[in-house]
Amino acid sequence: SGAPALSLGSHATGRVEVYLVSTSAWSPVCKAGFSSGAASVACRQMGFSGQASYHGCGSAELCGMVPPQVSDLSCGGSEGNLLDCGYASGDDVFCAPEESIVLSCAGHGDVLGQPATAAAPGAPA
Repeated sequence: SGAPALSLGSHATGRVEVYLVSTSAWSPVCKAGFSSGAASVACRQMGFSGQASYHGCGSAELCGMVPPQVSDLSCGGSEGNLLDCGYASGDDVFCAPEESIVLSCAGHGDVLGQPATAAAPGAPA
């Protein structure tokens, strides 16, 4: 569904993950190609007022052990869903867990995101 979530972080900061219907799983997002437009879309989609900052993860605690399966998010910033942006996924992504993106959002929102359809099973905590 493209619903984003922030995992392994604090209230409004964490590793960005998206729910991929094609794999029925949450996937971290790689920092390769991630832009301020993608950050704005992700934060807004989770109900935050905007993005504060983003960077590659710097610790195993934030990176986790799962390699990203989404990269090169080409968002202008006005899209309603992260997966409305151009992106690479699956075998086209060559990123290690430590190359995941960490995003900080401004304001208040839902770090588990809002799936466009039924709640995704196994949502990150």
